[in-house]
This record gives sequence, C-alpha cells and structure tokens, in this order.
Amino acid sequence: MPTVVLTADRGTFTDYGGISTLGYVACMPARIVPRPLMNLLFTPEMKSYRSGEAVYAPYALRKVEAALLERGVDVMVVPPDNLDKVIDENTKVLGITVHDPRGLSPVSMKLTMLFGGGPAWNAVFFDEMGRRIWQLKKKYGFRVVAGGPATWQLVLERPEWVDTIFNGEAEVDLPNIIKDAIEGRQIPSDVKGRDPKVRRYRP
Repeated sequence: MPTVVLTADRGTFTDYGGISTLGYVACMPARIVPRPLMNLLFTPEMKSYRSGEAVYAPYALRKVEAALLERGVDVMVVPPDNLDKVIDENTKVLGITVHDPRGLSPVSMKLTMLFGGGPAWNAVFFDEMGRRIWQLKKKYGFRVVAGGPATWQLVLERPEWVDTIFNGEAEVDLPNIIKDAIEGRQIPSDVKGRDPKVRRYRP
C-alpha cells in the first residue's frame, strides 16, 4: 500500500453525475435532501480500481499527485469511501483538499439561510470523513496535511486530527513537507506555500 494517500470529502470527490450544476445541491441543508438522493444523483461515488485507487479525481489532487511523483514519493489518490481499504501501517501521510468543509462558502451560507438553516451537505460530508480519518489515524499514526482553497475554514475551527494546514500553491513546498513527515521529522502546523515559476511548467 502507498506511503502517501490523497483524498477529499464526498462533496468534492465526485463528478455530480456529469452535471456540474448539481453540485449546488451539496451546498443545501442536509436535513432537506435525503441521503439516498445525494448518493445516487448529486454526489455519486467515483469509480475506482480494485486497488482502491480512483479512476478519476479532482484536478487539485492530481496536481499534488504529480508533484509528489516527480519527487519520487509513493502516492495514491483514493475516494473517501476507500480509505479503510487503502490505509494501513505503511501509510505515513494522508493529504486532503478542502473546498467548503464547514459550509461557510457564499453559496452554502445563502442556500442554508434560504432553506431554514442547518449544516450543508458539504459540512456533513467533511465531518463524516473527519471521523473516519481520526479513527484510522489513532490506529496507524500517520500525519494529516490539509490544503485547498478553503483552508481558512479549518483555521476558524481546527480539527484535532489535522497536523498541518497548508495554504497556497503546493508544487514548491508541499513535497518537502511530505518527505519530512515520511521520514519522521517534525512538520509545522501551518505553512504558506510559495508560487511555482510558470516557465518551469510550460510544455
């Protein structure tokens, strides 16, 4: 099994049934959209190989995967429902990307207010993933690094199971953080990633 696993909550790790506008439903209060509809129509589980690796994955995770592979890191991108299948004693780091973990984005805030309040499905999905990660972390002892456009929401209410919140672009600094974690060195609780030089990534 891989040394590094990358994932996201179900509200992010989905193709919304091939219709991107259905993603707005994940911003609505969980109490008014039944779970079976979310699972089947609005946030269906992504296909994966027998190993648990995702066939398709969010672009942000693929970018991080590419940066880590370039540095020789053994990494796998998996849907959140496959974490139990993939994570084991060989796992040293779990990386997650977050887009709206607390349901505080403008769309989620507006829709939850319009429909009478309560946590948005985005927040519910993140909390569910977090509980599973916390159980697995206590069992296997890996580090958790969280990045993505909504890390500010984690700063407001930092999960106990997150070791490092990584802000900014990942290509330059994240591989070094991951390698330090793999090798058992101390890693900072908060990191601001530097922007990569554009010319380096031109074809």
